[in-house]
Amino acid sequence: MPAISTNNMLQQLDFLPILLGFLQTFFLTFMLCKLTKLQQWGYDREYGVQKFHVRPTSRLGGVAIAIGLVTSGLFSLGRIEDPLYSEFHHYSLWMLVAATPVWLAGLAEDLTHKVG
Repeated sequence: MPAISTNNMLQQLDFLPILLGFLQTFFLTFMLCKLTKLQQWGYDREYGVQKFHVRPTSRLGGVAIAIGLVTSGLFSLGRIEDPLYSEFHHYSLWMLVAATPVWLAGLAEDLTHKVG
């Protein structure tokens, strides 16, 4: 297998999935912050062990990040034949699978405010 330089690899890589994941995360974060203010759920409480915000702050930013990562991965799934994307999918898929239990536990704690 021929060696690929980093510069050549970056020129071959399609940044559209990354850009779409970033934009979706950006807009979902904005929308979740507005929704949190309207619905009054997902806020950091005024008291508690993990209290460090002065004003009411949404604790649901991880939801937007997770959805952006999944969107980026699904959008680039059609390019799986490309060796650059197949290696990315191999490692990112297992990282997302490994992180899911911790993410779900953190989401449950953010919504219930019960530190366990």
